[in-house]
Amino acid sequence: MKLSEKRLVELLKHDGFELVSFDKTTKDIHFVRNSKMDQLFEHLFVCGQGKWGEVVYAFSTVSAVRLFSDKGIVSEEDDNELLYELETDKERHWTELNSLVETKAWEQQLAKVAAIFTARNAENKGPKLLARLDRYFDDVQKYLCLAGDINSIFEREYQWTMEFNENIRNAAERVADNSFLRHAAYDDVLLACLILFKYGDSVEGKSTPWQGVMPLDSKNNLYPKILLIADHLVSKRLEFNKRN
Repeated sequence: MKLSEKRLVELLKHDGFELVSFDKTTKDIHFVRNSKMDQLFEHLFVCGQGKWGEVVYAFSTVSAVRLFSDKGIVSEEDDNELLYELETDKERHWTELNSLVETKAWEQQLAKVAAIFTARNAENKGPKLLARLDRYFDDVQKYLCLAGDINSIFEREYQWTMEFNENIRNAAERVADNSFLRHAAYDDVLLACLILFKYGDSVEGKSTPWQGVMPLDSKNNLYPKILLIADHLVSKRLEFNKRN
């Protein structure tokens, strides 16, 4: 790949961007930073195409989760203003790179404008996103409060999981398996589902609210809650692992 994720990390860190993932197969590089708008994150996606990633482009999105790319569930649609700013091919909206000099110049140009465009996108679309997700934030906080000290769950995660009866464990595993988030952090997705099943009666105000529910069914509000809780757990686990 012509682009260097290591060079981009150095160029973008000054504006608060952190590397989320680098996929050598798809040639995609994903960065994120905290937004100035509470509860939101600004995502930057840098993509390459062609055998060696010789054509490149970038776009941004604003999301309520830091580590998951969720295709609009708890985020807004991708914003293409950055794409148009960087393009040299006006038809395909990308830039072809033919040398290391051109590649480094494109990376530097991206670094100059990325923060401007991701912040602008958050300012434009963030209020609408927050309004749409407001009803989920309150419920997620209730679930996390009922779960208590997450670090204590991590310390005895297997035992905590085995305290559930087999039917609930199987139901939570089924939901986690059908959430299509296994590639991201399956342990935390499963833990989020177990929390939802354990405290669902109290938060949702009805008995066994998630029994038989499929996470991607648009008629229920399960999937956004899985995403928000699992994303919180991923961040907490990273902190936990650094201390232990």
